[in-house]
Amino acid sequence: MRRSLLPLLATGLLAALALGCNQTPKAAGTAIATPKAAPPAAPTQPPAEVGPEVSTKSYDLTLTPDAAGYQAGKQGQVGLTLATHGEWHVNQDYPIRVSLSGGDGLAFPKPELVRADAKTFTEKSASFEVPFTPSAAGDHPVKADVSFAVCTDETCLMQNRTVALKVAVK
Repeated sequence: MRRSLLPLLATGLLAALALGCNQTPKAAGTAIATPKAAPPAAPTQPPAEVGPEVSTKSYDLTLTPDAAGYQAGKQGQVGLTLATHGEWHVNQDYPIRVSLSGGDGLAFPKPELVRADAKTFTEKSASFEVPFTPSAAGDHPVKADVSFAVCTDETCLMQNRTVALKVAVK
């Protein structure tokens, strides 16, 4: 029995080698294809330019310069107003917050304002007088990042909006 098993194994091994090695060997140095890199992402739209007013169906948020103008070394102010439309109202329980910033030439005595700092705070509007002192003449940016909520009887909108303007200092 041992004799008949050996030729059978040898034949099977030769058949496996003949069938399994049906490929031609690659030459040394042949490049192997790699997947192509994904194309670069489409450019995103630049952010909308920030201006002195944001107007929606539910509210207007406005930053206004002082009509008296500004002088270097003297305190001035801008006004910030949130006014709601129609059935919308200012959420009386939401913690309104105003973060102020400007160029190197402006100093804000209080760079963070809250409800207690508001000149007025009613169901339909909120307003702030935002004081600052310019140190030098020229055009200086004033920016207010405002966090607030406006509501109807059915829904509330929590908002984070930015308004900005340039003040001309003499």
